[in-house]
Amino acid sequence: MTHPRKPRVLIAGEFSAGKTRLLNALLGTPVLPSHVTSTSLPPMWLVEGNGAPLRLDMSGDWYETGDIETVEVLSTRFCVLRAEADILRHIDLIDTPGNSDPNIPAECWERVVGFADMVIWCSNANQAWRQTEKAVWDEMPDHLRRSSLMVLTHADLMPDDTARDKVLRRARREAGDYFAGIEMVSPIDAREVAVFAARLTDHALAIPALEGDEAPDFAPRLVLPPAPAAGSVRRARGKRIVPRRLVLPAQG
Repeated sequence: MTHPRKPRVLIAGEFSAGKTRLLNALLGTPVLPSHVTSTSLPPMWLVEGNGAPLRLDMSGDWYETGDIETVEVLSTRFCVLRAEADILRHIDLIDTPGNSDPNIPAECWERVVGFADMVIWCSNANQAWRQTEKAVWDEMPDHLRRSSLMVLTHADLMPDDTARDKVLRRARREAGDYFAGIEMVSPIDAREVAVFAARLTDHALAIPALEGDEAPDFAPRLVLPPAPAAGSVRRARGKRIVPRRLVLPAQG
């Protein structure tokens, strides 16, 4: 099926549900930090390509940013990261903060839901499909409920295949009406990830209509930091402070 743009897949779920770990596995490289401080990141919109990360603030201004871990969450609508990954040739991926993170307001991830054409909802296999998750999906737009997938994460922590099958059956029984499909994926199993990535891509490309909101221009006019005033001092190589040399106009 041909679409006017790439489908956008939102990676969402509760705090510590394994969202970033799954996303890095799909990309084939650790593009995003998956340690605990990564929960302080704003939404990260991943697209194919290369270049410096971009930050869109709440006023609609764009900035280049060097270290995404220093981006301020509350004043940032989302960041755009470019990466070379096979899956990004076909779809965009949007990583979000945990919706139940006590340190981040829900609107920090909800502000990008409108851009999504489908969602991968990550649910920890050890405590899958909690009431708080159901409450979120009761409020989701109908087109996302028709197209989205639930992925039971941390599958590698299941004791055996019997336990995996039991959790998967329960999730499908209790949450099947909310998703187009439910499956379990171990992000450390390369073959399992590859199979899921192919299935995800096919599923996204087969969505009949892409209903996500129009996205901002990703080749924006950047807001640059102010230039230093004439006569100000600058730091030369090393630690020595050197006065900036002034060039005076010729006397006529």
